[in-house]
Amino acid sequence: MNPTRIALLLIATAGLALLGCDRPQAECRQALAELDQLPFTPESRYQQRGELYYECGDYLNAIAEFDRAIAVNPNFVVAYVGRARARLERNQLDLALADANQAILIAANPPSHPGFNSTYLYYNLRGIIYQAQKNYQAAIADFNQSIALNPGEPSQPNGDAYYNRALAHQALGNRDQARADLNQAIADYCNGGPPYACQSARDRLADL
Repeated sequence: MNPTRIALLLIATAGLALLGCDRPQAECRQALAELDQLPFTPESRYQQRGELYYECGDYLNAIAEFDRAIAVNPNFVVAYVGRARARLERNQLDLALADANQAILIAANPPSHPGFNSTYLYYNLRGIIYQAQKNYQAAIADFNQSIALNPGEPSQPNGDAYYNRALAHQALGNRDQARADLNQAIADYCNGGPPYACQSARDRLADL
């Protein structure tokens, strides 16, 4: 697995499921049918359908659903985040970056998604996009901002941002900084975090 894909995997532990899980198509159809019976607002219904398509690995339909959500509510921040992730999966990096920029802008200026103050995640996502573009300095700046915005509480550790920043430092040849960030990521991930994240960070440190 390449560094970008690992970063995408690990950010899911902070609340953004960035890797499609390629669910069986029959299961996907059933989930969509059940979702359509639930009492969502129009924009939330489109956004939830987009998330399901994303989980099923159908990124084109996911993007189409996020488009519909944004058409209904241009300030629906999570739809921009979802579309950025789907576009990232399709290697549409400039479009993904534009969506991440818009999510950050909306989150910083009300109206935003009620009760969803996760701006630090959006900086982490944009950092991953910059990293995919090999713009490592910009990626590091966004991971720095993600860490600064997140209080680092046990329920919201900064392991993702530290891990992702380590990858950027490693790409630039900054081994000491990469090692320090991996150690911090390990401290977060291995203290009640997902075992796969803990092991991935340990493996990356061992290979550094």
